[in-house]
Amino acid sequence: MGKVVNKLPDKVAEKYKVQPGKPYKFAYGRFGLVDLNHATVGLVESLIKAGIKHIVPVVPKKKEKEH
Repeated sequence: MGKVVNKLPDKVAEKYKVQPGKPYKFAYGRFGLVDLNHATVGLVESLIKAGIKHIVPVVPKKKEKEH
């Protein structure tokens, strides 16, 4: 059996990330079975508003000053 690769779709991954060790597939009462491998930005934003804590916004890296 092949290894399952958990990855957010590219458009979602630009804005959000899943904390390490947290599930990409889970059941949530209001949304039913959720698979973040196929999620949309709208779904992820709704999950965050509903209280899901393991999906967090991507923090842009600070650019170092050139000397």
